[in-house]
Amino acid sequence: RQRPVLLRGALREDLGAWEREALQVGLDDTGLRVFTLASPRAGRSTIKPLPEFEAIQNGEQYKLSQHASDSTLSPDTVVEARWAPHAHLHNHTLELLDLQPVTGWVSELARGMAVLNNYQINVGSPFSGTSLHFHYMAVSALLHGRKRWFLYPPADASYSNAHFFDDFEPARRGQLGRQLECTQQAGDVLFVPSLWAHGVLYEENSVSVSFLYSDSQSSGGT
Repeated sequence: RQRPVLLRGALREDLGAWEREALQVGLDDTGLRVFTLASPRAGRSTIKPLPEFEAIQNGEQYKLSQHASDSTLSPDTVVEARWAPHAHLHNHTLELLDLQPVTGWVSELARGMAVLNNYQINVGSPFSGTSLHFHYMAVSALLHGRKRWFLYPPADASYSNAHFFDDFEPARRGQLGRQLECTQQAGDVLFVPSLWAHGVLYEENSVSVSFLYSDSQSSGGT
């Protein structure tokens, strides 16, 4: 039976193109789709250019750190952001995908039963995160920052509309099911098997790429 696997430092030598300064070159006018707490999976979002998003990050960090003590998250709290399609980012993402720690690993674990569906480039500030959810297998590469993961086997998998900060303490106490926990550092690659639920809390300003796969039989692959 498949279980999540964390490969420490797999991409540590391949992150130059993803350093903060490198990302800013040519991306100042590229939109980030900023998702808010009101409906984290229903697609409620706004488009912000990179400088504007960086300007609101400090406010978000203050709002979320205050929530840690007084539980007053407002509906416009930023959950995370994703870069819109962009040739510069697309090329760098394909280069990541071609690296052996990603492609070789996926080929071995999927045993020919999965094909790449899409990818997401996620941006998060401290205390923001992703609510509990599950889907087909995925590989997540953390490019810089730090993320805390809680993962649940299919028998305990669930969806949540709550900000994961609200689920964090119950999860830590084991009240949401049998979980695995890990902290992902820059350069680490995490394999998430199909139907394993997962919730993520960003501990630092972070950028990650998640490669999402689908069943080759249902998608017409071989």
